Amino acid sequence: MTPRHRWIISQSTTSRHREATSMTGPPLIGIFDCHARKGGPYGGVSEFLVQVAPRLRAANPELVGRHEIALLSVARDLRGMIPSRHETLTSLAVSDAQIRFHPRVRTRHLAHGMAELFRTWDAPAAVCFDNVDMADPVTREMLVVLLRRVDPAVLELRIGTSTAAPVELGEALTTYATRVDAPTGDERGVPTDPDEARALARTYVQHDGTRNDPALRAAYWAAPASERAAWHDARAEQLSAEDRWMWKLGAIPYHREHGSSTTDAVSALRTAMEYCLFSGYYEATVDLCRRGLSLTTPDGDHANWWAFTTSLGTSLGVLERTDEALAVYDEARSSTISPTAHMSAAYSTAMLHARHPDRDRRDATVARAWVNQAIAFAGTLPGAKERAIAVVFNDQGLALLETRAGDHELALLRVDRGLSTLDDELEPDERPLDRARLWHNRSQLHVALGDERALDDLNKVIELDPHHGEYYFDRAAVHRRAGRLAEAIADYTTAIKLSPPFPEAYYNRADALLAVGASERALSDLDDTLVMDPSYLDAIVNRASLRYDLEDMDGAGEDLTRGLRLDPDNPRLLCTSGLVACAVGDLTEAERLLTRAIDSDPEMSAAWVNRATVRFDRGDALGAIQDLDAALKLADDPVIRFNRGLALKSVGRHTEAMNDFSSALANVDATDPLVDELRDAMTTNPKGTDA
Repeated sequence: MTPRHRWIISQSTTSRHREATSMTGPPLIGIFDCHARKGGPYGGVSEFLVQVAPRLRAANPELVGRHEIALLSVARDLRGMIPSRHETLTSLAVSDAQIRFHPRVRTRHLAHGMAELFRTWDAPAAVCFDNVDMADPVTREMLVVLLRRVDPAVLELRIGTSTAAPVELGEALTTYATRVDAPTGDERGVPTDPDEARALARTYVQHDGTRNDPALRAAYWAAPASERAAWHDARAEQLSAEDRWMWKLGAIPYHREHGSSTTDAVSALRTAMEYCLFSGYYEATVDLCRRGLSLTTPDGDHANWWAFTTSLGTSLGVLERTDEALAVYDEARSSTISPTAHMSAAYSTAMLHARHPDRDRRDATVARAWVNQAIAFAGTLPGAKERAIAVVFNDQGLALLETRAGDHELALLRVDRGLSTLDDELEPDERPLDRARLWHNRSQLHVALGDERALDDLNKVIELDPHHGEYYFDRAAVHRRAGRLAEAIADYTTAIKLSPPFPEAYYNRADALLAVGASERALSDLDDTLVMDPSYLDAIVNRASLRYDLEDMDGAGEDLTRGLRLDPDNPRLLCTSGLVACAVGDLTEAERLLTRAIDSDPEMSAAWVNRATVRFDRGDALGAIQDLDAALKLADDPVIRFNRGLALKSVGRHTEAMNDFSSALANVDATDPLVDELRDAMTTNPKGTDA
């Protein structure tokens, strides 16, 4: 029987824990509470990593080092246990200097980093992650990946929920885990004895409000509010003394909110909010901001109110909840007269209109109006240096709009002007992240203009920020377009080393490896790509073609079936399917599939050429000639002319055939093996005469 993970469901925390502990199977490492209220994003998982990382590092330091970025991102409490060798300007920036935010998909990349780490577990074991239905979305996202990618015979996941899990996680649990319904447990009410009731209530607080046993919750709410606040204060102090980030992101803000000091609550919420925002945990940021806004006002605590407001708008924007984000900025404008707040709100509103996920609702004119307003407010700021810098970076919004409109030259002028201003206003080593941002922007404009100076800009950025994988990824693309394949492969390799695993890096490296004939390495990268993203269609297409070239017809067939399920009319998949059918001797099916490929994309030369080959093999030389005629209209290629010449020769049209051979010979390199075949075809004694 194939091993499976376990899904334990019960309304009782105690019952779930009892079930997880008593199960047969590999030894249980521990039970880790994933409730967002306790450990915030990656709560439970981060606690597990803190417990096992020293063991993992001792067993395989190279593996842990390879996944250092993912480990330290998921569990900041590992800093000190695991050395951080790859800090970036972004990771080192303080909050008021932070101008780059992680893309939303980064948490999926972190999940794949953890999956690769856990797949090599040194001995069979089990771990229970509980309260998963109450976990932060990034925790659930990671568990979906782990359930799919981690072999339960290596590390069995026991997932505890009180109810059915949210959709994506529920689907993963149904697919990869065996459901176990544990008993409901003790349904007793609140004890009548006051001391017993108080003890239960304090137990609820000591478990950070995560236990869903009805008696505990009832006892807690039955206690006087003043006693509850005192218990929360004490628990917050206890956890603060431990100085653990997992508590700072979950339990401490919760206890401070329910304690006696609003000031302490706001401070705890802001600490957690800033960490989550700059880590790319946007759903958590939204939650923390709304909780912070419930405790602050623009008049009473403008600094914290604005920090929660602007972070809320930013996070909603990244999550593509654009209308909600716009409403946040509208409300902010009506609540403050701060020029800085109005400047920031105007710029953010502009970007929401420019980048609206619904393309039909993007409005460059409205966006430009808001950017102009942001620049106008920037010009009113006190202090020449801060005023100049604010104008520079708001002006980059206009550069973005001009880029999207195709006016790359004007956008480039704005970026150049901004860099010149920074050089005039700043010391050479001041605000490196700001300079890196503009150099990176300029590199993208040079790429769009086909200007090799993009390479100079990226070299500068990498020199300034050598541990940021994105820059190597972009530089690799510049090398690839220029035909510098070895340099491109080296940069893709560095980008992979410096980033959590992401499929695009492996896919692009595979493409470069194929160009230099490194088929086996390319196949490995395509395998990795599709492990991370099984629906990555271009990777499916390329792997199917590569497997065909490597004569792995079964593997190619699997990829083709998967790809055509996703895109039934994909011409490249249909073309390769035709080649596979031809290779196994089914010429009728091969012609049918190649005809479908041509119908789907009449501009696809390869489909015409391959159908011509099939038709010729089926004895239809005239049909083959027609297909090669069509192919030559798309691309006058010596190989196609050679093939048409052979087909023409076979039907006695020797003059036309000689013309094709002569034309091909005149346009092929003298060292090409085709030269000998052409000369042989031209000197072979023709049979028959021209029609």
